[in-house]
Amino acid sequence: MINAKTALAEGYPALADWLDKSEKLFEKYKKKTTKSDIYGWINYRSKLSEQHPSGCFKILHNRSGTNLVACVINTNDLEILKSHGLQSKGLINFGTTHSYDTEDEGEAHFLCAILNADIVNEAIKPYQTKGLFGERDIYRRAFEVLPIPKYDSKDPIHEELAELSKLCHQKVAKFLLAMPKATVGKKRRELRKLLKPELAKVDAILNKLFHGKYRAAPRKSNRNQSLFD
Repeated sequence: MINAKTALAEGYPALADWLDKSEKLFEKYKKKTTKSDIYGWINYRSKLSEQHPSGCFKILHNRSGTNLVACVINTNDLEILKSHGLQSKGLINFGTTHSYDTEDEGEAHFLCAILNADIVNEAIKPYQTKGLFGERDIYRRAFEVLPIPKYDSKDPIHEELAELSKLCHQKVAKFLLAMPKATVGKKRRELRKLLKPELAKVDAILNKLFHGKYRAAPRKSNRNQSLFD
């Protein structure tokens, strides 16, 4: 983590000025009970510095919301940013999503398939806190509630789940190119229909993997929810 003093010493005066303003604003508005500085706060428990901005596959899933959803991002291939006129040297997760970094694409998609399964989404429902519009917090419920096994590339079941996730990502990419102006709500509804065969296969596999202990259920729908609800 580079602070204003370090940035200035290394010859980046503009960055140093920006960081200095940030440091002062944080000190001015932080709670009296907050003892750390801005760097200690945003990097609490090394949640930023232990991430890999590039050279890995990131599995992202929502921290809160009614339903659990996840995706895999190849940090070495961020073409979607370039299509919006943005340049990037990598990706760091912060805030409303949880992430897991791995160099193994198979492992990334294996976990992604599991996290997007209706059977998993339903299994965490009794453990989610509830708000005005139903279940809200997700956090790490899937990993706390279900016996998700460690990825094994030699296990045909694990490989099948990974391949299903890869197929879903390919179908989603083509879909989004064909419907760039559709609302987020419409995109989500259409995508669930588009991926229904693959998601059904994932649920069937997990039903066997979890020995029939959990059952899938239709996801709740709310047009006012965000992409990650």
